[in-house]
Amino acid sequence: MIKEARDFKKILNKFALAVGIEVSLDKSKVFFFNTNIAIQRNLTRILGFQRDQLPSKYLGMPITNKPLSKGVWEPVTNKIQYKVRKWTCRPLNLVGHLELIKAVLQVIPIFMFLTLPAPKGVMQQIRSIQQDFLWGKGEEKKKWDLVAWDKLCKPKTHGGLGLHDPKILSRVSVCKLWSRWLKELATPWANL
Repeated sequence: MIKEARDFKKILNKFALAVGIEVSLDKSKVFFFNTNIAIQRNLTRILGFQRDQLPSKYLGMPITNKPLSKGVWEPVTNKIQYKVRKWTCRPLNLVGHLELIKAVLQVIPIFMFLTLPAPKGVMQQIRSIQQDFLWGKGEEKKKWDLVAWDKLCKPKTHGGLGLHDPKILSRVSVCKLWSRWLKELATPWANL
C-alpha cells in the first residue's frame, strides 16, 4: 500500500506540473476501512491528505455507509422554505408567484435529485411548499387551491402552466444519471 501511495503522489505531482493546478491538501481527504493505524499514518503522511470518517460530504452531497434518511434532504427543504419566507412579504400576483416557482423553487433540489432518489415525504413536502406559495397560502391566510396540481404540471400546450412535479423530476433525474452511467460503462466495451 505504501508503494502505491508514493506512486499516486508522483502522478499527482506530474499532473500538477503538466496542468498548472495543484491538489488542495486542505480539501482532500482519505478514508480508511479496516486498515492498521500505523499504515493509516504512513499513507496520510505520504499523500498529505486529511484522514476522515463516514459520514462526510463531497460537493455538498452526503457520503455514508448507511441508508440515507429524510434528514439528508433537510438543507434543501429549509432553503426552499427560506426563499418562500423572504418573498411572502412582497405583494406578488399569480404570474409572479409562478415565475419564482419555476426559476428558483423548482431548481433548488435538482442537484440532489441528480444523485439521490428523494423519499416520498420529501417530494410531497417540496410540492406542498410550492403549491402553498403559488396560491398565496400563509399561516394567517386560509386559501383553497383553485386548480389541481397535476393539471398545473402539464405543458402549456396541453392547458397546464408548465410546472414540474418534484416526484417526476426526481425520477427523471435519477434515470438520467443511470442512462449516462450505462452509456459510459458500455463505451469502453464497444471497441472490442
